[in-house]
Amino acid sequence: MKNLKKLLRSTGLLLLLVCYSGLLPGQRYFSYIPEGKAYYELSTEKILLRFAPNFTDGARTLLFRQHKMLKPYQADLVLDTPKVYFAELQAKTSFAQVEKLIRTLRSTPGIALASPFLRYQGQTEISFTESFQIGLKNSADLSLLRKYAERYHLEIVAQDKYTPTIYHLKVTDQTPLNTLDLTNQLSESKDFTFVEPDFLMLNLQRSNDPLFEAQWALSNTGQFEGSISGEDIDVERAWQITRGSKNINIAIIDDGVQSDHPDLQSNFLHGTDITGQAPGTGGYPGQFDGHGTACAGLAAATANNGTGIAGIANGCTITSVRISYKTAAGNSVYQNSWSAEGINSAWSEGQADVLSNSWGGGPPSSLVNSAIRNALQQGRNGKGSPVLFAAGNEGNNYVSYPAANPDCIAVGASTFCARRKSYNSCDGEDWWSSNVGNDLDIVAPGVAAITTDRTGQYGYTNSDYYYFGGTSAACPIAAGVMALVLSVNPDLTAQDARYILEASCEKIGNYNYSNISGHPVSAWNVEMGYGRVNAYRAIQMAAGVEEGMGELTLIDPVEITPDPIACGEEFSVYFNVYNSGTSTFSGAIGALLLDEDRKVLNLIGEFSEDGLEPDYYYVNGLEFTNPDLLLDEGEYYVAPVFATPGSESIFPVSPGEYENLIPVSVVCPTDLPKLVLASPIQINPNPAVSGQTIEVVYTVRNTGSTTWKGDLSADWLNQDEQFLKTVEEKYDISICAGCERTFTFSNSVALEPGYYYLAAYFYSPENNEEDFWYYIENGYYENPVPLDIIKEEEEELSLNKSVLNFSENGGNQSFSITSNLNWSASDDRSWIKLSATSGSGNKTITVTCDPNPETQTRSGKVTVTGGAIV
Repeated sequence: MKNLKKLLRSTGLLLLLVCYSGLLPGQRYFSYIPEGKAYYELSTEKILLRFAPNFTDGARTLLFRQHKMLKPYQADLVLDTPKVYFAELQAKTSFAQVEKLIRTLRSTPGIALASPFLRYQGQTEISFTESFQIGLKNSADLSLLRKYAERYHLEIVAQDKYTPTIYHLKVTDQTPLNTLDLTNQLSESKDFTFVEPDFLMLNLQRSNDPLFEAQWALSNTGQFEGSISGEDIDVERAWQITRGSKNINIAIIDDGVQSDHPDLQSNFLHGTDITGQAPGTGGYPGQFDGHGTACAGLAAATANNGTGIAGIANGCTITSVRISYKTAAGNSVYQNSWSAEGINSAWSEGQADVLSNSWGGGPPSSLVNSAIRNALQQGRNGKGSPVLFAAGNEGNNYVSYPAANPDCIAVGASTFCARRKSYNSCDGEDWWSSNVGNDLDIVAPGVAAITTDRTGQYGYTNSDYYYFGGTSAACPIAAGVMALVLSVNPDLTAQDARYILEASCEKIGNYNYSNISGHPVSAWNVEMGYGRVNAYRAIQMAAGVEEGMGELTLIDPVEITPDPIACGEEFSVYFNVYNSGTSTFSGAIGALLLDEDRKVLNLIGEFSEDGLEPDYYYVNGLEFTNPDLLLDEGEYYVAPVFATPGSESIFPVSPGEYENLIPVSVVCPTDLPKLVLASPIQINPNPAVSGQTIEVVYTVRNTGSTTWKGDLSADWLNQDEQFLKTVEEKYDISICAGCERTFTFSNSVALEPGYYYLAAYFYSPENNEEDFWYYIENGYYENPVPLDIIKEEEEELSLNKSVLNFSENGGNQSFSITSNLNWSASDDRSWIKLSATSGSGNKTITVTCDPNPETQTRSGKVTVTGGAIV
């Protein structure tokens, strides 16, 4: 037997370590959403695990002890549905450690799934399981889907029962990629309309304050300090006309509704649980759920029953659609698939007329967008079910998704002093602020809202009622007003009902409301939308009357001359109206021009009327023209409208037996020069680093019959496609008829990291007295195109080992390089040999050590160098 000391003699190999630079937030993790790429920040607080069925609690406890980054295992924190576990991480865990831990766990027996948690826009935490959804371009692409499923070993779980071109799938043990990487790869194939993970999302709900004993939103008498008497939604006058119809149903899509609450049971119709946690309970809330019960009370709690409160639409019915639940740790759990199925279930099986959604956050989803479209197009037997969403409570200058979806009505929160709810508003609730932004539509009371609480031990308080706040409160209040609108006029389409709800809003708070493109209903403000909902005004409009005025109705078809209109040609609009109301009409009558998406562009003309008696009409009709309104080629609409003195809203003339919204075409003669894109706009590089020089290349074709002369440019736009700055301009360009020319524009990126657009513009001095620049027409290509600007990636170079120990016999050992650089490796001893001395990115290097003939320990050094890191 060899001498022990001799056996222990070894060579020591010193590896020089470098500091790990850390994961760059928002640059490594992303997915494709309807608007393009969404970037996420890796969470260092928790990861998502699913255990194998035979992996016992004891084995789980032991595994967690073996990984020092994991906090101790707690069996009661395994979710009911889906069967996953939120594994919390120790403080000061680095990005690299999280990624390494996930890689290790994915290959650990007993772990069926290991996924990171990601933060979207720095707030909502999301993760992914095995599930994802794919939207086919058409039903014939099912064979293509099956080929992908076979190639990647995917399970096709089901065809969506509401949208037949959508399929639900799962990755399997044989799938070579995780769900996020797979869906990104399939998205980039361009073979499908969308591919997205079924994201699991968390929203941590705040605790609630003690009870306030009043419903100021319904009748503000100045009962709170700082409140202004009369600043409410005017529902008491509305109740003199209707308290709602039993035929109108409001779906509360949330965490369940307590159907046997004393103030809800007589109005509760039915419910369903989409989460799978409590099937067959009729959408009843779980042990820790109370949010949906609170929302239901504000929308439609029973009135005049000698107890509690009165909901806005207290004569309407309630449907509970449970799409989320709250865990013992306070996390509200929901998935995109639950949200989409909940919305679809509400309008279809639930027969809901109004969908109230006091939830949101996370990246936009094509699956959820599809469900919202279904509600608007198929709900109420084809008339459409209006969909309302809470705008969010984070104080952001953008509205949370799904409220930001233009098909939804985004509801912000107002206070009892007629202001937007902000961190420093008069209510004193300084811990939250209503989101604002371009997608905000309306506001409703969102503070000091007394509502129904869960009865018994599961309530937020010891009472059956409690104080509730946030845009979560504002949304069901607005939904209640919408239900009153449909109660007085159930024949309204979803689009018409939305118009009435928004047009009847009250312009409160001395904000600057103005007519802005993209907000066609009336004057609008970025903090208040169209204003605060007004129940009385809304049902008056829905019933076809407005206080103090007659109603105008078309008596003849609207005539537009000429039709079609030539580009730049003057045109006129002719129509006749009669007063179909019971009082004399005084005010303005006019014609509006709208674009193909029915957004208001301009006023064609108006006429002032001092007194049109009931049943009277104009002998010669009304004609409107605007010689300064010269239109480009495209599709437009014309709408007869009216307004009354003191009113801040414009109302459509009632169509009667004729059409009110008249389509009209503008056609340009083909012999005029006309520029279109003849190639995609190419940006190199994309994404670009802030400060880096980029090149923009595009080809234009003159499709006219004469030579085009003018200037071209490439310009930066913000997320709202508004001009920021010019990349470069090309002057005095000539392009002959039918010819194509390619242009290159170059400049450094002088913008902060973020999401932008880049657009191709042209300017022609001919017939351009206003000195305007115009988009080059798309042709078959996109204009503008998206571009991501990112921070310069920090250099990263790290080794997984600092020392390698060899016996006296030498041998082979390896170490791993993790890097985003080109690197080189060298040694300082002749008895050391490396399998690689240079490379880029990640690499495993084998070190071969010759036997040690000496009796003394020897040592050598391997140095790895990359960039400025040694």
